[in-house]
Amino acid sequence: RALALKLLIHLAGPPATQGDMYYQRQLFEMMQWGLQTGLLLEGGRISNIRFTNVVVVAAKQQAFAWARTFITTYSAQLVAEDDDQIEGVIALNEAYLYYHEGIANSSQLALIQKAHERLMEASKNHPVTGLRIYSLHLRILFDLYLLTQEAEYFFTLEKVGKNFRSFLSRHDYLSEIKTEDYRKFINYILLFVRWHMEPERSSEQIGQWREELGGEQVIMKDWLFHKLTEIEAIR
Repeated sequence: RALALKLLIHLAGPPATQGDMYYQRQLFEMMQWGLQTGLLLEGGRISNIRFTNVVVVAAKQQAFAWARTFITTYSAQLVAEDDDQIEGVIALNEAYLYYHEGIANSSQLALIQKAHERLMEASKNHPVTGLRIYSLHLRILFDLYLLTQEAEYFFTLEKVGKNFRSFLSRHDYLSEIKTEDYRKFINYILLFVRWHMEPERSSEQIGQWREELGGEQVIMKDWLFHKLTEIEAIR
């Protein structure tokens, strides 16, 4: 039964990731059932990747209270290399919930700020967990800047972007292509904010970036397109 459940989750994953609401709901219900029956666990433990996937799927269903209960209940059963990685995984998932709950509630600033604060203190030493933390933190800081238009968030964004680049240089478990995709992601975020901060902004630049992005291989491309639309609307 455990193998059948994992196969069903694997099949539902791609359409759910692409935004199919039916598959998103089915995936969430399968994960809930897998936890209730223990079939989603291995020897009573849960991998950090599966742990994060459960939280991401729950957040898409706006099941924020359920996801927080999940984190509290299963954090002690996390499989990780050391306590440092466990702390990073928990921080990542708590911040993810704060961020998405904030966005779901009319961009509630206090929740998005809590997500930022949680990641500022999080350990980023582990390669896989650190990658996810940096990627999420940049998105959070970008939205905080757009919501508040306060320069402090831009300066923090620059600092985190610089640290992310150093992180990518130190860890070689990613392919060169994947590493370059993340570097492009960092560059685009910083370019968007710098453009928005300029007193004289050319709307032609937005069109150029849209054209560039269309032909680029870059992490979080759909999110970048969405943010281009946002900064164009509030310029």
